[in-house]
Amino acid sequence: ERFEGCTDPITNLLTFPDSVVCILEDFYDWYGNEVDNSTNATDLQLLGDTDPTLWNQAFENFSYTADYSRYVGFINSELKYVSIEVRTTLINNQPTRIKEPIFDYLYDFEDDQAAQAPVGLQETLQTTFDMVFLDTELGIISGLFNGLSLSLPSAYIVLLYGTNNFYLATFAFFSIVGIVACVLGSIYFVGWTLGVAEAIAAIMVVGLSVDYCVHLGHMYAVAGEEGFEKRQERFQIAAKRMGPTVLAGFVTTGGSAAVMFLCQISFFQ
Repeated sequence: ERFEGCTDPITNLLTFPDSVVCILEDFYDWYGNEVDNSTNATDLQLLGDTDPTLWNQAFENFSYTADYSRYVGFINSELKYVSIEVRTTLINNQPTRIKEPIFDYLYDFEDDQAAQAPVGLQETLQTTFDMVFLDTELGIISGLFNGLSLSLPSAYIVLLYGTNNFYLATFAFFSIVGIVACVLGSIYFVGWTLGVAEAIAAIMVVGLSVDYCVHLGHMYAVAGEEGFEKRQERFQIAAKRMGPTVLAGFVTTGGSAAVMFLCQISFFQ
């Protein structure tokens, strides 16, 4: 029972073998080897009940040995915190759909341990970088849908202003929606999940696609004002005048993004 938090089956299920740094186990071993080899772990535990001052002093002395000071915190000989370090089987930077259920599982385990702990040991904190960053990821993903709900209507307004034609703006708007759907659909079909990079890309694609659509739509409307009445003629004028510009924009945008694949930064991998 002394080390239940370190040897619980839930802990063993989610951690690598022998990766749990349980400070009490090491403390009991240290006390028996360095202070009093006649004292076993049970006697030392009883010492904590009968003479807590002596136990606290021994524990403080132990914390200054080797590299245990980063696991135990004393201020003016008063114990402030004790940490247990583990290495989980969860790989870093996993998608939220993978790590969120595991973190919920660990939080439930933490709550169960805190509920069974004696008074004074019920304030616990469990953390790692992915746990902290998870809230940021969920916020960015939530912001994706908020951003789409704002950027798509804004794009429609820009198209109406740029083309001055309801039908043209509507067709261009659905073209943008189709582009966004293709991007998000591609993410799904390749087996990715919505993360930080995907959320940023989904917002950016609205701006990139509206840029091309508004140029082509505007030139299509201008062709009508210049006397080209047939749709085929208007399309040919728009494609002839703005096609090279739109194609050049695609080349420069795609080219600048392509070189990023050579980077070692995880965001671009």
